[in-house]
Amino acid sequence: MFKFLHTPGRLVAILAVALCASGCGKPREGLINRVDEPHLNEIEVYWRVIDQSPVFANAVQNAADSIIKSSTDPIVRRRALLWKINAIPAAQNAIFRIDPVVGLLDAWTLCVQMTDFFDTGNGKDAFGVWQPMVLETCRELEANFALIGTELAGDVSTNRGRNFVDEWAKSHRIEDLTFTRESTRVYWANLVRQGGGVMTTVETMGDALRVAMDRMDASYLLALKQALWQVELLVHDDLLKMEEIEGLFENLERVAAMDRDVTDIARDIDTIETEFGILQRDFAAIVDSINAYWLTATTAVQRERLGMELLIDDQRTATFADLEAMAGRVVDNSVDKLTAAAGRMVVPAIIAVLLVIAGPFVLGYFVGRRSSARPGNG
Repeated sequence: MFKFLHTPGRLVAILAVALCASGCGKPREGLINRVDEPHLNEIEVYWRVIDQSPVFANAVQNAADSIIKSSTDPIVRRRALLWKINAIPAAQNAIFRIDPVVGLLDAWTLCVQMTDFFDTGNGKDAFGVWQPMVLETCRELEANFALIGTELAGDVSTNRGRNFVDEWAKSHRIEDLTFTRESTRVYWANLVRQGGGVMTTVETMGDALRVAMDRMDASYLLALKQALWQVELLVHDDLLKMEEIEGLFENLERVAAMDRDVTDIARDIDTIETEFGILQRDFAAIVDSINAYWLTATTAVQRERLGMELLIDDQRTATFADLEAMAGRVVDNSVDKLTAAAGRMVVPAIIAVLLVIAGPFVLGYFVGRRSSARPGNG
């Protein structure tokens, strides 16, 4: 595109058309006429504003390159690439305006929007530990355009401009690193159009030609960098894809390793099952041996028990016979002793009975004889 614009024939044609048009163009109103007692004229504002184009580009590029060199996170490096690829053209689009005051306010608003995006917006966590450096860069760029506003209108008007910039940035936030945004130029163009009656000495087409040529020079210097950055972004994305593919291969390798582990485990399980089967057979044989031994031992014990019972019965019978004979002998002996004792006691007993019976008679007899022998009884 830039090669096409810089061919001599094209440039001559553009200049011829522009010069012809500049002679026939209508004077335009400038936003500077809305400033109370401006301290700069329009051309001074213009040069101060466009001088910020390389300042903005270098500041963003240096910060982004520092992040790219320092970070090991591919996502953070990619975000740094997108920042400089998209923010620098957005700044050029804001700066290079026919009305330099509109360019000043629009570029200033862009810087505030960018600060807001990286401070509290969707990009607040975009760069991790490098986020403070990014915010510092954004605030320095804000300060540059705020200073031009002070040089133009003084502190009071700058405060009004700052209020407008803050309100616009708050209601028109940047959402992502594409830096898609709604410019303030339509608002200011409508405001100027509604004012009417104030005109400058610079014709519209002449201004347009000057801005176009200056922007072309700035864009030409940036074009090679933009092309390199775009290639770098493509390579970076391809590397990310390769990393994803490598990650996929790593996952597949892990899956394959898991499959091998599962196969090994299955093989070990088969071995364990085989060994367990052998153990089961050995255990069954041991159980059978124990059962056979137990049966033999139980049978032998039962025989021994039966023999013992028979022996005990025989011994019990013999013991009872001995006890019975012994008891018979004891009884016989006792009877004999009782008989002998009774024999020894019968005669005295009979005598005693006789004495008891005959005693009174004998006693009576003797008493009677004695009584008859007394003298008075004679």
